[in-house]
Amino acid sequence: MRYPRYAVIPSNGRECLWDCLEAIGPQVDQTLVVYTRGTVSTGEMDRVLRYGYTIYAGSQEPNISRWWNQGLDTAVRDMEFSGKSGGKFDVAVLNDDAIVPEGWFDAVAGTMRQMGVAAGCSGGHSMPVLHTQNQAPP
Repeated sequence: MRYPRYAVIPSNGRECLWDCLEAIGPQVDQTLVVYTRGTVSTGEMDRVLRYGYTIYAGSQEPNISRWWNQGLDTAVRDMEFSGKSGGKFDVAVLNDDAIVPEGWFDAVAGTMRQMGVAAGCSGGHSMPVLHTQNQAPP
């Protein structure tokens, strides 16, 4: 079964955001762009709305974890509102300069569900590593 898919992308509107959206947009049901600066032009808003929602981070101190959580909370609210798939869904959190290849979401989400893990990443330069328990610092 394919669960609904979201991409959370914090951005201050750098030009690379558009390439990121072009790459991930066709692979997800909604993109959630968390704008990390105060203003967004109408043209920017129109481009983002082709793929999903815009969330304003507000004018607080920069905090990437807060931005991620704003996007994740929005995905949860969207799922609760829509009643899709019994509340199960997949979320990718991306930097606005991440240009993922075609099929990336299928590969990552499928492997994560197969392995029964809650968090994962791709693009490592070594053999895959699976942590199945908390790792104590050395």
